[in-house]
Amino acid sequence: MKQVVVAIFALAVLSVGFAGGWNFVERHDDARDKDTSYVLLRSENSEDGNVVVRCDGGDWLEMYVTTAELHISRTEQKQPDSATFWYAATTWQFDSEAAVTELLSVAVSKDAVFFSGDALGHFLAGLVDGAKLEVQAMGVAGNQLTYNFDVTGGTDALRNLSCISINF
Repeated sequence: MKQVVVAIFALAVLSVGFAGGWNFVERHDDARDKDTSYVLLRSENSEDGNVVVRCDGGDWLEMYVTTAELHISRTEQKQPDSATFWYAATTWQFDSEAAVTELLSVAVSKDAVFFSGDALGHFLAGLVDGAKLEVQAMGVAGNQLTYNFDVTGGTDALRNLSCISINF
């Protein structure tokens, strides 16, 4: 019985809400002694769409948008007989800024796109400074997937993540 109670406490998380619908979920991986907290923002117009920014258990973060199943725009294999990487053309726009379209890596489940490099920096800046966000990608059936987000309050929510620093 003692082990069951300990396991339940280890899985307990703290969730805090912020303006714009942001939620901060504090998590800690006790086995690796790593912070795996994240912030989540749900789409205003679809149950499939979420913006997720999370600590990877180190000093870095992962940022992705969940979607319905995506159409794969390009595949890439680094070496013969190695893993195949999938990419989907994804467009995002903060407020009245120019829309940005890039090929983003796709999750194995084909229902999320991951931001990296310059795209990650641009997207993170928009989450901090923006008010509205629209994300578009093509669904597996050739349909246009569009997700709208109210990113107000992003700064306050993101400040809770130990893996990033927002100073202002």
